[in-house]
Amino acid sequence: DFLRTKLRREPIGFELLPEKFTLGQLQKLYECVLGNKFDRRNFRKKVSQMKYVIPLDEKQKGVAHKPAQVFIFSKDVYERTKKEKLDFSV
Repeated sequence: DFLRTKLRREPIGFELLPEKFTLGQLQKLYECVLGNKFDRRNFRKKVSQMKYVIPLDEKQKGVAHKPAQVFIFSKDVYERTKKEKLDFSV
């Protein structure tokens, strides 16, 4: 319960991901920890509103499927905008 609560309020999930990650990886992490399935479009829409999840001008490498866009988490941007709450409640 502690991890779930902390994950909903703070961006600790980004510390469990590689420095560069895809939205699919981020969604799987949140689904695993919170025990919920998220609609892909709704999850992506919510993440796109987070100014501290920054899209890079690069794609995944070495995958057998269409490469996904890569993102990074900016702790600096988060610190400046943390009044905007993370909200992955169902």
